[in-house]
Amino acid sequence: MSTFQSLLTKKSIFLNAQTAWLLVGFFALRMGSFFLMGHSIIQGFIVFGIIMLFGMLYFHETHYGWYLLLGEFFLGGSGHFLEFFGLSLRSILLITFLFLWLTQHIVQKHRRFRLRIDHRIGYALLVFGACIMLATALGIYHGHGMKQVLSDLVPFSYFILLLPFYHYFYKKETQEYFIRLVFVFILGSALFSLITFFIYSSGLGVIHDTFYTWFRDVAMGKITDVGNGFFRVVTPEHLLVVPAMLLMSSLIMRDEKHHTNWYVFLALGMLILVFDLSRIYILALGVGLFVLKYTHTLQHWLKVC
Repeated sequence: MSTFQSLLTKKSIFLNAQTAWLLVGFFALRMGSFFLMGHSIIQGFIVFGIIMLFGMLYFHETHYGWYLLLGEFFLGGSGHFLEFFGLSLRSILLITFLFLWLTQHIVQKHRRFRLRIDHRIGYALLVFGACIMLATALGIYHGHGMKQVLSDLVPFSYFILLLPFYHYFYKKETQEYFIRLVFVFILGSALFSLITFFIYSSGLGVIHDTFYTWFRDVAMGKITDVGNGFFRVVTPEHLLVVPAMLLMSSLIMRDEKHHTNWYVFLALGMLILVFDLSRIYILALGVGLFVLKYTHTLQHWLKVC
């Protein structure tokens, strides 16, 4: 059994101090963002401090900077909880990391091997990158504004992170951290949806109150009264729930032993989908499980379904 596969059976992969701290960070980001809404100067100082911390971690050990970036991706919701005068913390972290990582690996010869992926996915990324660059050049050539072109280009820059992810994932600590991040993302999202649902279904909150405004304008989510005391709770990061559930389902369906907390993981994912009440997510989950049926035996498939 490989190192990564062996992590599936470890109780400590979930019940760990790191998991607790990540969960604290998940809610601290949201609470801090809510109470600092409209206080751009204070947010600016906090973002500046985080960037300084990121720089120190990166130059101490590049993996630590990578961990902070990944943590913000999984715990930071839509990425706008903290901003530096209109520029989100996520964007600043991403730009800073890519600049430092690419510069370091281009300049230092012994690191240049990480600029490629010796796998078929590496060639696919090269073709994909060439298409993106061509589309960018065509956009500029046809007179589209530079700001608009760059704003369309930024989301695709996330694919560059596959390079460090591919080369960093071999570390056992990185694998454990990644699994805990995904678990905390699901657990935190489920609890956050449950708390938000309770606030409005119990009458403690009303549509268009302060929390609703923060949820809509900062968290980029939606709270919708669908009647009979039920409120839909939707956030952009819920897009990751179905892929995460399918990934975990695939792992559970393997002919290996797994810790029972993986089933808790799936139950939490279903809870999020219940509050989200999105037919497309449920359909995507159903299609994904249907595909998994043909890549696993019926006995293993029924472990999940």
